[in-house]
Amino acid sequence: MSKQKVLFIVPHEDDEVFVGGPMILNLTQDPSYEVFVFIATNGDYYPFENGIRIKESLAGLKLMGVAKDKIFFGGYGDSWKGTHIYNSSANEVKISHGGFEETYVNNDEYKDWHYIKYGKHAEYTRTNYLLDIQSLIETIRPDVIFAVDMDSHQDHRGLSLFVDEAMANILKKRSDYCPRLLKKLAYQGVLKGVKDFFHYPNRPTQPPKDKPSNPFLLWSERISHKGPKSCNTIFIRTNKLYKIIKKYASQATWVNAISFINSDVVYWNRNTNNLALKAKITATSGNTSYLNDFKVLDTDDVVASECDFKTKCWRATPDDKIKSITIDLNKVSEVRKINLYINNLSKTEMTQGKVIFSNQDTVIYQKEFAISNSSYDIVKIDFPTIKCNRVILDLANTTQNLGISEVEILPNCDSIPFKEYQLQCDLNKKNFILGILKFIDSITFKIQKKIYRKL
Repeated sequence: MSKQKVLFIVPHEDDEVFVGGPMILNLTQDPSYEVFVFIATNGDYYPFENGIRIKESLAGLKLMGVAKDKIFFGGYGDSWKGTHIYNSSANEVKISHGGFEETYVNNDEYKDWHYIKYGKHAEYTRTNYLLDIQSLIETIRPDVIFAVDMDSHQDHRGLSLFVDEAMANILKKRSDYCPRLLKKLAYQGVLKGVKDFFHYPNRPTQPPKDKPSNPFLLWSERISHKGPKSCNTIFIRTNKLYKIIKKYASQATWVNAISFINSDVVYWNRNTNNLALKAKITATSGNTSYLNDFKVLDTDDVVASECDFKTKCWRATPDDKIKSITIDLNKVSEVRKINLYINNLSKTEMTQGKVIFSNQDTVIYQKEFAISNSSYDIVKIDFPTIKCNRVILDLANTTQNLGISEVEILPNCDSIPFKEYQLQCDLNKKNFILGILKFIDSITFKIQKKIYRKL
C-alpha cells in the first residue's frame, strides 16, 4: 500500500513548528504517511541571520522526523522593499528587505526549489513565486496540504494568497488531481496565543485573544487534531515541542512556548471539491472573476496593519436592479450544499436572497436564504441532494452593500482527513499532585525567562 503524501507550506524558518508542530510529529511517526516541508523564504530580514535560520530549521525538522530530502526551500526574501511581491505587477523584479533579487539558499546542502526544478535561480517576481508554489504542488502531488492562512504578518498573508491562487490554477485545469487543503494561523492564537501551557489539566487550544486577520475563520468551524503524547506533558522541559523550538535559538521563541504547546493543533478546512471552480459564471453586473478564484479574501496591500478586503469581491453596480448570478456547471452534477462568503461594505439590515436550481433550463428546486447584517459572514445553504447543471443566485432583494468574495457549490461533502488524530475532549483528568508539580514548573519557567532577558 502506497503512503499518503502530506505537504506543509510555511513562510519562514520556525513557522513549520507553528503551522505543523504536533501534526508533523504525528505523521512522521505513522508509516502510512510521507511528510514534505516547503519553507518559502530565507529568513534573511536581518543580515546576521542569513543562513542561521535555515540551519535551525534543519535541526528542528530533524527532531520532528522529517527526512532531509523531503525539505525544500523557496529561496525568496523575508519581506520586501516597496510593495510586497504578492501585490506587485507580474514580472516586476523585486528587491528583498535583505537586498537580494533572485532565489538562493544560504546552505551548501540545498538549492532553492526553482533551481531544482528548472536548473536556474529565479528572479524575484510575482510570476516566479506563484509558479514555484504551483510547480511544487504538482510535482510532489501531495494528498493533503497544510498551509499558513491570512495572519498578521505580511509574508504569511502573501504566501496564503499565493497558495490559494496556485490551488485555483491546479483545480481548474486538472480533473485527475484534487488534494485536500487545511490552513492554519501561525501567529494569532498560536505564537501570540493564550499563555496556558501551565493550566492544569492540559487543555486544547483557546480562541485567539485578538480578532483573526481572516474573519472567515470561525472558531466553531475549526478542526482540532491531538498531538503525540510527547507534546502533552506535565513539565515543559520534557515536552517534545519545547525541545524542538529550542533549536531555533536566533528567534528565542521558546519564551513564548507556553502560548502554543497545547493538547491539540487547530486547522480550518478549505473546500477543494467546489464545483463552481470549473463553472462558467455570469452576472447582470459586477466582476464575476472573484466568485470562483478560490480566495475567500483578497487585498491590494498585504502589508497594511488591517487589510482592506472590500474591493476584491463581486458587487452589483448601483444601477443593477436584478442582481442575479448564474453559475453554469460543466455537466449535470449532484449538489448538496452552497456556501456564500459575504463581504458587505458595512453592517446593514438583514436581507434575503433566493437560489434556483435548473436542469436543461427547467427549474427543479428553489430555496430562499437569509443574509445577516454582519460585515463578513458565511451563508450556508443546505438542501436535499439535487442533480442540476445550473445554479442561479437571485439577489434582487438584497442591499447595495452586498458583496460576495467566493461561491462554493459542494457535492456530498467528503470526510475531513486524519480522523484518527481528531481531538474529542481534554486529554488529562485532574490530579492534585500533578497540578502542584505543574505550578512549580511554571515558577521555574518564569525564572528561566527573567534570567535569559537579563543576559
